[in-house]
Amino acid sequence: MQIKSFRAEKIRLTGLLAASATGVKLPPTLFIKGDETQPIQNVGGVHWFPAKKSWMNQNIFIRWIQFHFSFVGRNSILLVFDSARSHFSAKVKDFLHAREILFAVIPGGLTGLLQPCDVVWFKQLKDHIAEKIDSWKANPNHELTRNGNPKPPTNNDMSSWLSSGWAGISTERIANSFQRCFLGDFMSIHIAEHEVYGPPFRMKIALSTPAEVESIHRPEDFEESDVDEIDDV
Repeated sequence: MQIKSFRAEKIRLTGLLAASATGVKLPPTLFIKGDETQPIQNVGGVHWFPAKKSWMNQNIFIRWIQFHFSFVGRNSILLVFDSARSHFSAKVKDFLHAREILFAVIPGGLTGLLQPCDVVWFKQLKDHIAEKIDSWKANPNHELTRNGNPKPPTNNDMSSWLSSGWAGISTERIANSFQRCFLGDFMSIHIAEHEVYGPPFRMKIALSTPAEVESIHRPEDFEESDVDEIDDV
C-alpha cells in the first residue's frame, strides 16, 4: 500500500530507555519541548521530560538519574551508558562521584558490540514504531492546520508508540541481551570473540594494571560538551 507522507517523512521521536541485567525495565522516557524546570509528567506509563530542544543534555541526564535512583545506596548500582558527550561531562561525572554511583562508558564505535540496546532491543522497537507511524500516516482522520495540512503527531501519539513498543520487548530478551554483550564467562563475551576487536581486547584486559582498569570508568580524556543529540530511541 502506498502511504502519503505529507511532509511527515522525517517524524522524530526522541527518548531514553533503560533496563537492568535481570530484565527489569524502567518506564520509557519521552523528551518533549518545554521549560526544563517544569515538572516531569507520567502519561500512560511514559515519563515526559521537558527539554528546551527535545534532546538530551547534561542537566536532563542528571535529572533523569535523580528521578529514577534517588534512594539507591552508595556503590549499589553500576550505570552503563554510551559515549554521548552529555552522558559524561565534568558536571555529570562530579554528580555521579558525589552520589557514589558506579558507572562505565561504552567507547564510541563499540555500542553495536557491547551495548545491549543496540545489539538486541532497538531493531524490534524501531520496527514496531515504524509500523505505528505508517498506520498513523494512513489514517484519513488527521487534525488539520488552517492551510489544510495534517498536523504532526501529538506527544500522546508518540507516547503510545513508545510505550507499546517497549512493552513488546520481553524480560527474557532484555536479560539475554546483557548476557550476550558482557555478562557471560570471559571467553563467551561478545567483544572478546569478535574477529577484529577480540584479540586486542583480550590482550588489553590481560595486560591491564588496576589503575588502567579504573581509568575505563573515568574517561577523563574524552572531549566534553553540554549537549549531544540522540539519534536512537
